[in-house]
Amino acid sequence: MLGQTAHRPWSLPTGPWIMTQSWEKLLFAHFPVEPDWIQSRIPAPLELDTFKGQAWISIVPFQMNHIRFRFLPSFPGASLFPELNVRTYVTYEGKKGVYFLHIDADHHFAVWVANKLAYLPYSYAKIDWQEQNERIHFACYRHNQLSFEASYHPISSAEPAKVGSIDHWLMERYCLYTTHNKNLYRCEIHHQPWFIQQAKVKIVHNSIFDFHQLTIKKTNPLFHYAHHIKVWAWPLTKCPK
Repeated sequence: MLGQTAHRPWSLPTGPWIMTQSWEKLLFAHFPVEPDWIQSRIPAPLELDTFKGQAWISIVPFQMNHIRFRFLPSFPGASLFPELNVRTYVTYEGKKGVYFLHIDADHHFAVWVANKLAYLPYSYAKIDWQEQNERIHFACYRHNQLSFEASYHPISSAEPAKVGSIDHWLMERYCLYTTHNKNLYRCEIHHQPWFIQQAKVKIVHNSIFDFHQLTIKKTNPLFHYAHHIKVWAWPLTKCPK
């Protein structure tokens, strides 16, 4: 699948990938937010990316699986665990990507590795994951306080997002950005195009935006469900100042 690249907005990196992982049973809950509210949380020289002038934040509960470094087997005891991403959309030097406001994972070692090696804003959180007949109940306890709880399941067939649509703009991102010691880093990733489904979602509790002191527009969020995708990642590269 590394050879299938026609869908990518730019070429694969020239060097070797260093890690693969699988993302499974994902809910994407996309919330519109005023650009001015999120801009101050984006480190320079990143630029906030918008769709027709609208900024977005996405909450993404899912399961991480099959993590392994190149030439090594999967991590013992760290093959499968739930995670929650909170991300927004940015661009730098023409490469559109994502920037994580925070990431919670129910695995101490994975959190340590991601903090030390990838400079990502991981924190340990107790996450309750229950699943029955594709119906998933997810509850994340951040700092021992419930931060996000939802139930979700797919309700349509899986299809790729249409190029030019808001769905495509939100989903088809092939790098992430992070910072460390006041330096900006980019991590290139690769996967096949997302095949997304409509989802029926019940959000029981959400205090994530209160935690980040963000004001969300009073409109319905967009929901996507994706069953599975395999991802390859390349080493972090420092972006020029």
